[in-house]
Amino acid sequence: MAGIASARAVPAAVWAVTALFAFLLAGWTVLAPVVRAPDESAHADLIFHLADGGGYPEYDERDTSTAVLAIGFAHTPGLPIGDRIQWLTPEGASPRRERPTFEELGGSATTEAWPNQIPQHPPLYYWLTSGALRVERVLWPGDDPAPLDREWHLLRLMNVALVVPVPLLAWAAARRLGIDRQGATAAAVLPLAIPELTHIGASINNDNLLVLLAAVLAVQVAGVVKGDSRRSTGAWIGLTVGLALFTKAFALVLLAWVVLAYGWQAWRARPEWRSSLAPLLVAFVPAILIGGAWPLRNTIVHGEPFPNIADRLLRQRVPGLELDPLAYLREYGASMAHRFWGDLGWFEAPIRPPFVVVATVLAVAAAVAAFLGRRRGTQADGPTRGQLAVFGSLFLLLFGFLLANDLDRYRLSGQHGLMQGRYLFAAIVPFVVVVGLGATRVLGRWMPLVILAFAGVMQVEGVRVALRTWWAEPDASIRRSIAAMVKWSPWPTPLTGAIGVGALLAGIVTAVLLVRQARHPVLPGDESSASTRVAAVAL
Repeated sequence: MAGIASARAVPAAVWAVTALFAFLLAGWTVLAPVVRAPDESAHADLIFHLADGGGYPEYDERDTSTAVLAIGFAHTPGLPIGDRIQWLTPEGASPRRERPTFEELGGSATTEAWPNQIPQHPPLYYWLTSGALRVERVLWPGDDPAPLDREWHLLRLMNVALVVPVPLLAWAAARRLGIDRQGATAAAVLPLAIPELTHIGASINNDNLLVLLAAVLAVQVAGVVKGDSRRSTGAWIGLTVGLALFTKAFALVLLAWVVLAYGWQAWRARPEWRSSLAPLLVAFVPAILIGGAWPLRNTIVHGEPFPNIADRLLRQRVPGLELDPLAYLREYGASMAHRFWGDLGWFEAPIRPPFVVVATVLAVAAAVAAFLGRRRGTQADGPTRGQLAVFGSLFLLLFGFLLANDLDRYRLSGQHGLMQGRYLFAAIVPFVVVVGLGATRVLGRWMPLVILAFAGVMQVEGVRVALRTWWAEPDASIRRSIAAMVKWSPWPTPLTGAIGVGALLAGIVTAVLLVRQARHPVLPGDESSASTRVAAVAL
């Protein structure tokens, strides 16, 4: 019953935003050709290896399978083949019933020329997705296996399922912080304005499980900064962090964030600070037991907690290379901003710089506005500045972690190892909550609708770039590029078209509901009641 009450506390507009997000993600699964996402071939290769009954490899013993390399080459536009250049044209797409399976493309045979670095990661994401793939193979109708491109897209849809709850969790975190309904709704709409997020969320990538777990943690941490000192909350937080650590090493930043949140709570509660120590210690138990298993195992087997083959893959440092700190920071900051908003694929499909500049400036301005105004954490004012700073600190903690590690890699090799905007998506909920609150303080109750319009502009730009870069010839019309995408899709043409139509209809419904919500603000008593009920969403 508590779950039903919590669901009823969510406005219809937020459910519509989540549905629209699902349609956008589904659209991006077919908009990006196979392997045209960061490290997607390596992630998929490991999943197929496990689904075929293989064990989890050591960090340095896996090479990419022939089948994955073959389908990747077949879907790479601009690839020289003999005396011609390969383009993904409508005429070049094979009939869906004749497309090759994994075994027909060479199966699991590997080549040392293509080492797979992905087994350096903890195995949770790969166990889950390979298990789901095995279930799909059992349920697949008929005796013939599914074509590899269809299995690839099914894996993409599994990743969509991981990322879809982000708007809903952003709304729940904002409400738990005491932000009013319009500010929380603005936070829910903001993820739609990031084409890179919809691109990565629709790709095979372990970042997606980390994004989900970090978003759940954000709702829990929102309760902590508002004073929740229950041990049960600490246990749930520890479980979430432990699972995140068993997904990706970056989750160490989440652990630091939890310590900061409880430290803030203890400082505010003094002299009763010990009441905040107990849930923190409770949180550490599952976090260390679950998340520490992988680095402990690696330390015993390999002598270090997180071994990798990056040093082998990167070229040696160029003799005489000098680090210019200012030039490095300029390049890092500009590249991270672009790759956060939309530098698609292997950075071969960037959205145009004016979109990145405008989005970045508006986000920074909104974040600053979030900290202006009165300090009291009432329903009218939302969280205090301190609460908001602690909650939003995850984005800066993660950025600093990536910067420090990238700088270390750059000094060693002259190459950037962690200049990836997608790595910041683990902090997407704190980011959109802070920016959504600040934006609403500037424009008021109509801000969610304005953000939806802005999201539409950003998504149209992302789709335009994707169609121009990946589908049909470089000088082809948008209509021909769309025709090529539909022809290469693993799904029947009506189903592929239905995704686009569904996204359009969901956008219209969302806009109507946002207008209705803005015209009928919730009364103060209703706000208090809804804020109380939404606490159950945190767990």
